[in-house]
Amino acid sequence: MNISINAVFRKDRLNNQNAAPVHLRLTQNRKLKHISTGVTLNINEWDFENQRVKGQTPELQALQLRIDTKIDELRRKIKRLEALEVEVTLDNLLETNGRKINCTVGEYLKQTIERLETLGKYGSASKHRSLLSRLSQFRSLNI
Repeated sequence: MNISINAVFRKDRLNNQNAAPVHLRLTQNRKLKHISTGVTLNINEWDFENQRVKGQTPELQALQLRIDTKIDELRRKIKRLEALEVEVTLDNLLETNGRKINCTVGEYLKQTIERLETLGKYGSASKHRSLLSRLSQFRSLNI
């Protein structure tokens, strides 16, 4: 199903200066996710009817551009997932690096140790190696 993206002013998060953050609300199958835009506005600067920033000052226009840019990025991600014929869900859309990698803590530490050694950071690699050995001693099961 389609994912709708709306900019919302979070009135429930008003601070003592009557300012609140603007979030993006993503809706799919009546499930909601909120993403922060990093924009905080005064309640008088938000048009609730049109879900946009009021005013024509350069600062407010820059904030509206920032919100629009985030919406466009999400729409591009949706189109990219559709082009790859991947099921578009809220979880797929909001993954940070495109896909999740399932591995154990031990596997992750071993990968990190190898990466640090190839970069020549032997001190950090030895600290990770000692962490791996301590975790193995603590929990003799597979970590």
